[in-house]
Amino acid sequence: MTKQSHAIDVDLELILPILARAIYTSPFAFLRENVQNAFDAIRMQQYRELIESQNHEISITLNEDRLSITDTGIGMTKEDLVSYYWSIGKSGKHTSEAKAAGVVGTFGIGGMANFGICTRLEVTSRTRDVNDVVVSYAERQNLSASRDCVFYDNGPADHHFGTTVTGRLMQSINLNEVLNYLQPIVRFLDLPVLVNGTRIQQEEFPTVKKEDGCERVSTSGSATVTMFVRALQNGQAQIEVEKLQWDGKEVDLRAVFETNSETVAAYQHGFMLANVPVTSVFGIGGVVDSAMLRPTAGREAVTDASRELVQSLLAGVERGLADHISVTEGLADRFSSFYRYMTRTGFCDLAGPATVRVHGGARRPLSSLRGFPIDKIYYARDGHDQAIMQAYAERQKIVALLSRDGHRQRVERTYLENYCNAQPLEDSVTCVRIVEKLSFSQSVLQFQLQSRLRTQFLIDGLQVKAGELTHGAMLWIPRKKGGEKILFVDFRHAQIKRLIELTDSLSFDSVFDIFIRDFVLPHLENSFPELRKRDFDALLRKLQSTVEHFEIDPRDISRIRQLAAFTNMAPEHVAAVFGARRSGIPRPTSIGRNDVVSVTQQVNEAVQQASGMSVQSIRNELELRFLETEVNAKLLDATEIQAEIGLARYYLALTSDAHVLYRRIFLERKPATDFSWGGHRAGYLFYSHGQSVVYYDIQFEELLGEIGHDRVGTRTLDHSPLVLKSMVFLPIPKSFEQHVIPKNKTLRFTIQHQIMGVSSVVDYNN
Repeated sequence: MTKQSHAIDVDLELILPILARAIYTSPFAFLRENVQNAFDAIRMQQYRELIESQNHEISITLNEDRLSITDTGIGMTKEDLVSYYWSIGKSGKHTSEAKAAGVVGTFGIGGMANFGICTRLEVTSRTRDVNDVVVSYAERQNLSASRDCVFYDNGPADHHFGTTVTGRLMQSINLNEVLNYLQPIVRFLDLPVLVNGTRIQQEEFPTVKKEDGCERVSTSGSATVTMFVRALQNGQAQIEVEKLQWDGKEVDLRAVFETNSETVAAYQHGFMLANVPVTSVFGIGGVVDSAMLRPTAGREAVTDASRELVQSLLAGVERGLADHISVTEGLADRFSSFYRYMTRTGFCDLAGPATVRVHGGARRPLSSLRGFPIDKIYYARDGHDQAIMQAYAERQKIVALLSRDGHRQRVERTYLENYCNAQPLEDSVTCVRIVEKLSFSQSVLQFQLQSRLRTQFLIDGLQVKAGELTHGAMLWIPRKKGGEKILFVDFRHAQIKRLIELTDSLSFDSVFDIFIRDFVLPHLENSFPELRKRDFDALLRKLQSTVEHFEIDPRDISRIRQLAAFTNMAPEHVAAVFGARRSGIPRPTSIGRNDVVSVTQQVNEAVQQASGMSVQSIRNELELRFLETEVNAKLLDATEIQAEIGLARYYLALTSDAHVLYRRIFLERKPATDFSWGGHRAGYLFYSHGQSVVYYDIQFEELLGEIGHDRVGTRTLDHSPLVLKSMVFLPIPKSFEQHVIPKNKTLRFTIQHQIMGVSSVVDYNN
């Protein structure tokens, strides 16, 4: 096969409308581009005249759907129209004359792009070299690459020098829209622009007053900017660029910026090209005019190179503003964006004049803290404990209080660490002062606590000392690796004071055990990991004889309140639990029909929550829900619950005092449960191998064994106790329900409970 080739076939009838729509998308784009062409034509004419003549203008006429743009520029001959205007890819603005004149547009799209929003386009033009007036026109629907579609004729002899472009718009616009749209575009032009005979208001390119400021030279990347910076008292600034060097070359440019503007408009010779999307930490915006800025074809945007130039210029301006703020007294505290700039750029060394609060004193510049020795300067955030800061101040340390603003706080911290040898102030409980002199009662409590921890809980290597703690803490043990461990007690704490007041009471030993269990041991667990099991067994050993030793007169209201504070119980509950107890005398308990409460709703809600899960998952969900459920009852009725859920039919509540003492057993040990009976007694035995055994004894008024079971016996229960938020309930064997569930009368029985024993050898791994 011989070698062949062919050209690419282009359907201009299809391509031209698509090209036009892609470039000019609205009547305003048509308006702007043709006003820009008119301005370019006038600039070229002024270049030929060698002066900026005052006899030039741009006139715009809007008549319904007809929009005309007229200029007094160089005009076009028929040959110019054929070669440049009614063609694609050629432009008369690529000449050396056009470049010297500084024209804005150079794309060579020509008049064809206007058909994106016009149905008809007409051009009338006259040059100064050729006196003939030429008119050319085309219809959108007749555009073709294969047949004639652009027509020429002689124009009116009285047509002025220059060009008039008239388009019939597919989408109408009104006069106010034209005026509002054009005003920012032409406001800096040095020639008049009229719309239907009315001149658009124009103004001089802005400048900055040369007062309350100074000249700065700054470099950022490829841009070196010479500028005048004027900082205002309200935390704003104005900047006028006097010179720009970009990539080592001086750029013909003028620019004025101000903070809190955020929009940068690009101009060329006073004609607005577009707003430039830029990034500015200070929120800088303003106007930039340069012959190096270029628009994109038909779009209200600038080229990537132009955007890069503006962004580089802005980066240099921001660095100059930051430098000015950093050396001008009082400005740093007025510009919040100054701190954002430093965190973004890493130039935290500029923060020297910024002031920082110092504990116990006035604000002072960060630079005044430079050069201090290590362990002299500390910094802290608001909310740090005042006692810590005061203690450091008393030791001649300086505590700088960081700002609440995140950016400023990071700058302050970075500056203090890098230039001031500052260290962070600990924001945790600490002892700011050891107390050597204690009262007699305080010394007794200190001795008793250390002695009991050593002899009863087998905690060696721990010293109990008095100290003033921060954060309102009652107890604190420093975390140290190796060496002697210290437990600090703050005797100023209200609960320690109440505990000292109970020292001579009969209930002190029991209250002291509760205090150690609930408050002291949790503080020691990190330093003595073995306590997580050992402490509990030691506590149970102590509580074996609790029944024999609790004795509180319910009329002693102050003592009940003190005990309530340590047991986290309401005073009336404390009185109810312990008030009627006498040494060795059990309390009678009775149950009426009103004391029976159904738990069907709680169970059904848990089942519904775990719908679709396994039975074990439902049981787990039920266990969690019960821990959050509070029920005030002596008996729970679960007779309507599905059997597969695994609940007993009825449950008996522990007495209040048993619940206080044994709840932790059921939560942590989950012991096995045996039930035994004989004569008038029945009892629950809760045990775990090698650990404590709890016996819960019930004495009935009637003889057991007459209905449904033998007179004596023992069985292991299939159901575990239910642990609710405020109570523990024991499963009742079905054959004993008639002895515990009231039918027609109130049942009375007596309950005793105790720890039967604790193994001397405990497996801490189980």
